[in-house]
Amino acid sequence: METNKGVREYNVGNSDYSKHKIQPWDIWREYNLNPWDADIVKRVLRIKEEPGKSKEDARIMDYEKIIHICRERIRQLEEDKQAQKPVYEAKGWGIGTISVPKPTITYSLNEKEAEAYAKFQKEHYELHKGIKACGCSIIFTHTGIGLGKTVQCNVCKERTNITDYGTW
Repeated sequence: METNKGVREYNVGNSDYSKHKIQPWDIWREYNLNPWDADIVKRVLRIKEEPGKSKEDARIMDYEKIIHICRERIRQLEEDKQAQKPVYEAKGWGIGTISVPKPTITYSLNEKEAEAYAKFQKEHYELHKGIKACGCSIIFTHTGIGLGKTVQCNVCKERTNITDYGTW
């Protein structure tokens, strides 16, 4: 869709976000919402006409979608909670069951790697201005001699190696 209007002055589709000073993406960014919560906020804030449906029926459908999204997210959170329970058990002689929590692995960046990450992140934030989901991920790769570290833009998927090989 080509337009001379600013991106905040129009919307694509039947929603009416552009009529409002505060748009869903403002809330998503301000609260750093995950995709599930952002989808719920979007559906609460929109007034959307659906072909062949009254405004009331379209609104009911939005609320049904919100309930469906909430149920799926609750299922995921419950699944994650189950995965965090202790998994290692040892039977002792007369002392019962001892539960040992799962081991935790922590990764970090040294100062040089953190600077390389910040530079990459800043470049991609500038490159993708206006995209609220712009962010970067760090990929840690175990090798036979050290831990490789790669940063990836979550928008364009560009990657760069930020490993400080001097620490190997």
